[in-house]
Amino acid sequence: MSADEKKRVAVLLASSRARQLVPELFQQMGLQVEILTAPAELGPAWQSAQHDLLVVDIDMLAADWRGMLEQLRQALPRHPQNPALLVLTGRSLSAEARRALEELGAGAALSTRAPWMEILFAVNRLLFPKMRELRSYSRVFGGFPVQYLYQDRWHQAEVYNISQQGAFIKCDEPAPAGSRLEVRFVLPGIDAELKVAAQVNWVNREQPGPGTLTPSGMGVMFLFLSQADSHSLDRYMEESLGANDS
Repeated sequence: MSADEKKRVAVLLASSRARQLVPELFQQMGLQVEILTAPAELGPAWQSAQHDLLVVDIDMLAADWRGMLEQLRQALPRHPQNPALLVLTGRSLSAEARRALEELGAGAALSTRAPWMEILFAVNRLLFPKMRELRSYSRVFGGFPVQYLYQDRWHQAEVYNISQQGAFIKCDEPAPAGSRLEVRFVLPGIDAELKVAAQVNWVNREQPGPGTLTPSGMGVMFLFLSQADSHSLDRYMEESLGANDS
């Protein structure tokens, strides 16, 4: 996906650790990320027509619930060109509170303690409401085994994330960028083995540590998917994303 095609996300987060990790996580999803540092930046980001999604930790706003809602109303006036809105909070949200947030334009409201996968799925659903677009551009975080053939030897590794275009393969000794590989794996729940020619686009040889989510491994681009393989991957993406065509 070219830079012009990438979805653009602005985030306002209370936690310093989240401000470190979330941009990297979103960038791994192929998104462009802008970090907002203060609630005063919400309004301009909301009305600029330059973002596809706004992720807001509302705990950075007024301490009381009514004050927070009023601050959101003033900062986020409704307009047809507004971006999608994902609200995060450490507060317990009642059904009434969720309805109030929906009226303000929130497409989803999640706890800041929610698993990262739940937040990622919400981001995908808001950015790619049509299932065809969602499957084409989003990445599913994997965790299943993969084998790749490099220099006449099969190597064992793990699919860290995968899309219709390629995958990030988690391994200790990634092949150099530009290398051609044969990759094979079984999609969980689909029971279909895929054998795909791939090329290494980029490599990370550093182990994850404080402030980083990226493991050692390599990003590979699928050079050709058969119709059957593409269909199997399509099914896997749909089931993993938990979305539908409605």
